[in-house]
Amino acid sequence: MQYVLITEGSDDKMLSSPIEWLLEQHCSVPFSGEWANPSALDDASRTLEIRFLQVLKFYPADIYFIHRDTDTFSRGDRVREINDAAVNSGLNVPYVCVVPVRMTEAWFLFSEDAIRCAADRSRGRVQLTLPAHAEVQRRADPKVIMEEKLVIASELSGRKLKQFRADMARRKSLIATGISDYSPLRAHEAFRLFEAELIAVLKAANWA
Repeated sequence: MQYVLITEGSDDKMLSSPIEWLLEQHCSVPFSGEWANPSALDDASRTLEIRFLQVLKFYPADIYFIHRDTDTFSRGDRVREINDAAVNSGLNVPYVCVVPVRMTEAWFLFSEDAIRCAADRSRGRVQLTLPAHAEVQRRADPKVIMEEKLVIASELSGRKLKQFRADMARRKSLIATGISDYSPLRAHEAFRLFEAELIAVLKAANWA
């Protein structure tokens, strides 16, 4: 089973990690996947209908994971937006909506160990004080929080800190790959709904 992840931006490809974790839990057939890189498309428009048409052409798959942050909208608003775009673009293969509340980074702010390792301070002891699950879903700035926690964990200053900040995208991806157990995310309603939708799609395709 081949999957493709369609995201709003390049940082959001870190969602591949919880997707793979869920597939390991619920998928009964071999699977592999990739991220649909907008730079590989003829038209990198963020309009969903155009993006779907381009992805169908350049990234054929058995199942698509379609990401949208809620930002200032509700999860239901974003799911309807995805569903409408899927109909309008003729997307006729299974897909699952991946809609973190606020933004992607909210799903990666629960593991101090992963943040410390991503900052090359696996044995660090500086206090990070990560937000609780309920709080992070209310915050409008999970991306800023993640970057701040990485900086704190790095314990760097001056030129070395400047170099560290320039490498932030890679550091953030290391947080995602450094987490081996995403079950704590079941505290997020959006993640539970995502998991339930994925299970339903897998069962309907006889992949569960």
